[in-house]
Amino acid sequence: GNGSTVQRQTELPVWRNYDCGWRYFQRMNSSFLCAGDGSGENDTCEGDSGGPLMLKYDGRWIQIAITSHGMECGSSFFPGVYTRVTEYMEWIEENIRE
Repeated sequence: GNGSTVQRQTELPVWRNYDCGWRYFQRMNSSFLCAGDGSGENDTCEGDSGGPLMLKYDGRWIQIAITSHGMECGSSFFPGVYTRVTEYMEWIEENIRE
């Protein structure tokens, strides 16, 4: 897909790790989260790494993951791969106190 020079947002469904791993031909462990709508229209791309994947919960936005990698921007076959924030909460809490 084509990139953008302005910040954008979209809604993406989260995949089960088993289904995501099947697409990437590897096991996705619990530190990963995959998201994508399967259309190839809405996806992260080069330059998005490190950006947030947010969830609106009880009227507040919560960061649930960090953009990690993917295969082909805007691929309908490969969802984007993100790092789950919950897997690193202990480290985050220890380091933001400093």
